[in-house]
Amino acid sequence: IAAPRFSFTLVESSTRKCAFLREAIRATGLLSVKVMAERIEAVAGAPNHQTFDAATVRAVRLDEALIDHLSALVRPGGFLIYFDRASHEPPPGWPMFPLVSTKPTDASDCRLNIYQRIP
Repeated sequence: IAAPRFSFTLVESSTRKCAFLREAIRATGLLSVKVMAERIEAVAGAPNHQTFDAATVRAVRLDEALIDHLSALVRPGGFLIYFDRASHEPPPGWPMFPLVSTKPTDASDCRLNIYQRIP
């Protein structure tokens, strides 16, 4: 709604959540948003998959396997935007995604981390 000129692809493994997202998209008239009812592993592992300028992840633990999948989906120079608890230390040694910025959010115990995918 805030950026109608951008296109978004939402990847969600839960069919119930996908149904909700599709209804929200229909109700708001957002023509540039599509929903994929897939696991991130399937999307990243598909031959000739699309790459994206940015990816956001929420409510998941970033581990080495997920970082590998995100590395396949985020174009070089693109961004990974990740919300976590302020008391949590980001995993060290993400060679594909150095930290660019971290900022506290309005929620007192959360922060927004922005990583940039290197070529």
